[in-house]
Amino acid sequence: MARSPTAAELHLDQVGNPRFHKSPKVTISETPAQVTRKDPALDEIVSPGEKIEKLAGGFLFTEGPIWVPHTEETDGYLLFSDPTTT
Repeated sequence: MARSPTAAELHLDQVGNPRFHKSPKVTISETPAQVTRKDPALDEIVSPGEKIEKLAGGFLFTEGPIWVPHTEETDGYLLFSDPTTT
């Protein structure tokens, strides 16, 4: 009986190079997103008239986002991950 490949072997091709997950093609609507303001308190967080900006696309599954605030050492920045490609 043939042995089953190890987890490490499953992620290598026939010559030992790593294999990467290829995301399926997904149809994405280009319809602009809209914000429906149901509470005026939202105006304190997001200024009225602000536009939603798409930063990236083509991800299969994401975790996050999380905003890392501005500090003395760094500007603020946004983090998220796409665990299906790591």
